[in-house]
Amino acid sequence: MFRILVTILIVIISFAKNIPEFLAKGISEETAAFTRIPPQGWEKVGYTGITKKLIDAVIDDSGNVHIVIDEYYRDRKHIWSYLQYDKNGNKLFKKEIYSANYITISHGLLVSRLMVNPDMTILVIYPDSEFYTCWVKLDKEGNIIERNKPRWWRDDAGFRVCSAGQDSFHIISFPVGFSGQLIKQYDSMIGEYYLRVEPVIIPELFYSNNFALKNQRVNIGAPYKNLGVPTMIQLPDKRIFCCYNEQHYGYSWIMDSEGKCYDGEKFDKEKLNEACFAKVTIDTALTQSGIQIFHRPANISLFPDSTIGVGIFTCGTIYLLKYDLNGKIIQKGKGIGKLVRIDEMDNARVSPFVTQMAKTIFYWGFDDLGNFFLQIY
Repeated sequence: MFRILVTILIVIISFAKNIPEFLAKGISEETAAFTRIPPQGWEKVGYTGITKKLIDAVIDDSGNVHIVIDEYYRDRKHIWSYLQYDKNGNKLFKKEIYSANYITISHGLLVSRLMVNPDMTILVIYPDSEFYTCWVKLDKEGNIIERNKPRWWRDDAGFRVCSAGQDSFHIISFPVGFSGQLIKQYDSMIGEYYLRVEPVIIPELFYSNNFALKNQRVNIGAPYKNLGVPTMIQLPDKRIFCCYNEQHYGYSWIMDSEGKCYDGEKFDKEKLNEACFAKVTIDTALTQSGIQIFHRPANISLFPDSTIGVGIFTCGTIYLLKYDLNGKIIQKGKGIGKLVRIDEMDNARVSPFVTQMAKTIFYWGFDDLGNFFLQIY
C-alpha cells in the first residue's frame, strides 16, 4: 500500500498543494481525523531494517509524490534512487541516481535532497563518495537529462536545500570536517577504501547557491553560525526564511542571496501559548497508540496569503507560528485551532506536511485559518 511506502524524514512543501486522494480514505468522524496502520503492515513493503531509508520527498502542485531513497549495504555501499508516484498511489518509475562506498562517522550525516522545477523537471542533489555536492536533472518520465559534478562545496554530506526558481537553489551545509583527512587507497580484493585519522567536526554553517555565489560558499554569521542545519523556504526576491528548532528555543532569520543575515523573531518554547497563531493538543491520541515523538526540525510553509507558517511539536501539542515576510511573528496569542477531518479542509488553504518517526508516518497540516488535520499510519 503506497501510503505506507511514503516513509520520509522531513517534507517541506513551499506552497499549498493538492491533498493526495489516497491519504483521505478510511477516515471517520469518530476517529477525529486520526487513523493508524498496524506495524506488521510494514513487513509487506520491505522497509523494516536499516538497509533502506527514504530521505526526502516533495508533493508537487498536481499531488504527485516525489521521493529519494538511500539503500545502504553492509559493505558501506549506498545507492541513491529517485521514485515518483501519482496522487492515487500508483508507482510511475524508479531511477538509480548514484552509487558509491562512503566512510562516515554516522550514516545519518549522509543525505540527498530533491526539488521540483516550475517546468516539472526534477533536481536530485547528493554527495558523491568524496563529499562533493553533485546533482542530476530528470525529465517528467524519469530520464536523466543532465548531470552536474562541479567539484565544489566539499565536505557537504549534511545539507538542506530549497528552490530559487528554475534550476536554481539555495543550500545551507554542515561540513563534515573529517573528509579532508581521508586518504584514498586501492586494494585488488576490496577496491577503493580510505585511511582516516580520528575526525574533528567544527560545527559551523555555510551558505551558497548556484546562481549568485556559484563556486563560493560563505560563513553564516553569528548568532546562527553554530546552530544545526536549519529548515528553510524561498521568499520573494530570492531571499530565504530559515528556522532552527532546538530543545528550548527556536531561531528564525532571513538571508539574502549573498549570505547576509537579517534577524527574525526568536521563540521560547515555554511561551508558545502566547506567541502561537493556532495550537492543537494531540498527546491523548499519541498515548493511546503508543507513539513517542522526539525533537524534530520545524516544518515550514508559505501560505497563499503571503505569511510563513512554522509547525512546532512540543509537550504533546502542535503549534502553528505565523511570520510576516520580514521574519516577525504575527497575530500573537490568538491561539485558535480546531482538529477537523481531512476531507473538510480547503485544499487551496492547506499546507500539508509528511513526517516519519521510527516506523510511524504523520501526515498533517494547518490551513491559514488555524484548522488542523492529522493522520497517523
